[in-house]
Amino acid sequence: MTAMKLSRRDFLRASAAFAGMALIGSVAACAPAAKQGEEGKTGGEKPAPAGGGPKVVKLLIMPWITGEVPVDNLLRQYNSEHPEVKVEVDALADGWQQKHLASVRAGNAIWNTASEFDPWREGLAGIKMGLVQPMDDYISASTIPGASTLKDDWLDLVKAQMVIEGKVYALPMDMDVTAYGMQLKYCDAVGIKEVPKTWEDITLAAKEIRSKFKGEDVFGFVTGNWWVYDGPGGIFYNISKKPFTDEGLLDITSDQFLYALNLCKSWQDQDISPMPFYQDNTDIWKKNKIGMTFEPGAWIIWGQKIWGKEAIANPKSMPIYPGGGVAACETMGMGLLKGAPYPKEAMDALLWLWGPSNEAMQSAICGTAKTPAYKSVYDKLVQPNPDWAWMLDMRAMYDKCIPLPHVASYAIQNDAMTVWTQKFFLGEEKDPKTAMEQCLKEIKDQLAKQK
Repeated sequence: MTAMKLSRRDFLRASAAFAGMALIGSVAACAPAAKQGEEGKTGGEKPAPAGGGPKVVKLLIMPWITGEVPVDNLLRQYNSEHPEVKVEVDALADGWQQKHLASVRAGNAIWNTASEFDPWREGLAGIKMGLVQPMDDYISASTIPGASTLKDDWLDLVKAQMVIEGKVYALPMDMDVTAYGMQLKYCDAVGIKEVPKTWEDITLAAKEIRSKFKGEDVFGFVTGNWWVYDGPGGIFYNISKKPFTDEGLLDITSDQFLYALNLCKSWQDQDISPMPFYQDNTDIWKKNKIGMTFEPGAWIIWGQKIWGKEAIANPKSMPIYPGGGVAACETMGMGLLKGAPYPKEAMDALLWLWGPSNEAMQSAICGTAKTPAYKSVYDKLVQPNPDWAWMLDMRAMYDKCIPLPHVASYAIQNDAMTVWTQKFFLGEEKDPKTAMEQCLKEIKDQLAKQK
């Protein structure tokens, strides 16, 4: 099933290009100030094309997005209903940031918006280099249905990610959340009906599943090793009251992170999880050889599509620890590029395409096993649909989650953490505290080079 290879994880890893923003920030600083549009708005507003043709607005979108939801079909409808504008789509590719900034300096900006642009990990760098602009004025001025109540309609977790220093820097597309998955046959066989309450209980249940079904090559628990979404980072985020330091760094030398790291290593050493722990487990999941897991919710639904709901339970909430972060919930966003023409028209197109009033788009999002960013969509579309009932459980979990902070060093942190956790899992560094201290030093050394 090819959808397994189109996971957000792969595309988000590819987005590490944003780590290079600081390196090209000096290029951005040389760019002339963007022209002032009407009412003093920044965006390079310019008059309509000579001869009365439509204003051309170009949306830069990752190919996996247009492959999952009907962007092209809906934009044909939008263009038909708004003949004064022609909205086109280009595929987002590596190097687009530099290319856009160069086009702005040359006075012929190519693109108006970029998707995905996720402000929690890209916003600070994007603002610093002059890549994106606030959306507030354009949202306020828009007559697109839903625009006037847009921010109030966002889930609190969404608002925390879309807003930086009091201004909106992205429009949400959908939410992807780390959720708990259970293979019913294996869990039922050891008396597990719901998510165990603690990680100690999870370990005992996973050990029992492995013991009972080892002859069928079934593992008790499998997860990945991707920053705060799964593996030790995901467990740490689940139990920690403050996952990040005041510097915006994941607190990897804390006792709770070291507990999570040791726990994952113990699963590997006890043969509960595959060796090495950090390997890609997609094939094991597709073969239905996993008792329990925690991964992005879409991963669990993809398992259902292969084996059926009678085999794989709906995504479930992560364990709830008092004051803990519960799960890292990520809102996929779209940014309004600075210096591009027709920002008002571009913003209207985004609001129409991705806003809460576009039921065709919101239904398509739910159909991909991502969850909506808008309260009204849960009420109008999710609540009446029994196939999406699990999303209501996810929404209840969102209310308990600690929002991801805005960080300027996601790729640096993730890359270093991947290297040093792997060294620990392989036994190349036997002491977890030493491994994480070395990891933190490497992160801080990399950040110091960017100053």
